[in-house]
Amino acid sequence: MQVPKRRLWPQVLLALCLTALATGLVLRMTWQEGSWRALASFDIRWLLVALGLMLAAWAADVLRLQAMGLGMGYRIPAWVALRTNLLGYFLAAITPFAIGGGPLQIYSLYRAGLPVGHAAAAVMGSGFIAHLSLAVLGLLFVFGLGLEVSADPVIDSVVRWTLLAYTIGLFALTVLLWQVHRARRVIGAITLGVLRIFMETGRAHARAAAVDAAVVELSRGLRMVVGRWGGWALAGAAAYQVYFLCLFSTVPALGVGLGADPPYWRVVALQVPIYLLGSIVPTPGGSGGLELGMAGVLLGHVPDYEIGIIVAAWRLLTYYLPLAVGGIVLAMFVRSSVGDGPGQAERDAGSA
Repeated sequence: MQVPKRRLWPQVLLALCLTALATGLVLRMTWQEGSWRALASFDIRWLLVALGLMLAAWAADVLRLQAMGLGMGYRIPAWVALRTNLLGYFLAAITPFAIGGGPLQIYSLYRAGLPVGHAAAAVMGSGFIAHLSLAVLGLLFVFGLGLEVSADPVIDSVVRWTLLAYTIGLFALTVLLWQVHRARRVIGAITLGVLRIFMETGRAHARAAAVDAAVVELSRGLRMVVGRWGGWALAGAAAYQVYFLCLFSTVPALGVGLGADPPYWRVVALQVPIYLLGSIVPTPGGSGGLELGMAGVLLGHVPDYEIGIIVAAWRLLTYYLPLAVGGIVLAMFVRSSVGDGPGQAERDAGSA
């Protein structure tokens, strides 16, 4: 297995332009005379608090990957887990649907001594658990704590039931993946039926075969991550909850820094559907949809003239920072990979 070699500058520039354009649009729509005063009075200590929350989220994500490795019998060093995650953050930030980091993360773990199949299981299984964890977190906020997503009862009802249906769908998919030997025929029939609506029969069969192979691989990865004892998978899911809570808490912290008093749990809860939306927006890193979605989350919870400032600072921490740090890590990783044989480096990481 070799490190992927591809020029990424065009994607990076496109991602930066789209994010800057969307953030600029939010600033333009919300900037008022009071914005200058709010910016001048911003308490820098709360920016440091938000930065600390981002670093705490990264630390939780390191623990998550280590838990997934332990579930398969591997001890992944913290620095290897951090490198792997940063590579994933970088590629996700510059690829449509935020899904581009998987192959490079797999290679990073492979270089750390994990067999390719186990590395793929850790990455793919973790991604699936991430979506499931986020959906469960959303249900906890919306149904468990009874938080209103919107003051409009129609919008609130639509979001609530959409989130419930999404979570039920993920749980159903989990059961199907766990019993994939029984469910392959059902999944294959549904997939083929849908594909035949949009393309001719030959291409539909070819795509359905590819989906079938992906389903089998994901099922294998999920079983490997859970391992003989599911405790490590649960620990990884718990670490994901901490990751998302720290990440979502950056927004209220920035609001307090501007002198606002946003309702903490409501602002945190409203970010769950925004991030789920980011995974289906066909732009690099969800650019455009996330900025506008966050502006909608803040509307009515902070003064309008502060919304653009908060969105810009939030994107600086959650997008530009991982992009910059991940880019540096990627450059160092590619340089260190030159001349290495497959699986030669850091072989002791998988000694457990």
